[in-house]
Amino acid sequence: MDNKYIDDPIWRRDVCKCIEELNELAAELSKQYNKPHKDYTSKIIEELGDAKYRIDNLIDRYYGTDNIKKRIEFKWGDD
Repeated sequence: MDNKYIDDPIWRRDVCKCIEELNELAAELSKQYNKPHKDYTSKIIEELGDAKYRIDNLIDRYYGTDNIKKRIEFKWGDD
């Protein structure tokens, strides 16, 4: 599939922001995993919210909710 958005500066910004939030979430989850005696719950919740917002933005603007739902149903069923 050819990416019709690759040269769109708004798409590029949205993707960079999503990557940034996913990296921040990964960092907090890694901290919690590596230091189970500490509580990173509030920071993880914060980063989950930020990452979800950015992912939802990409889905809504560029990739389509139906396409994502089809993928989820194919991979994990329609729980």
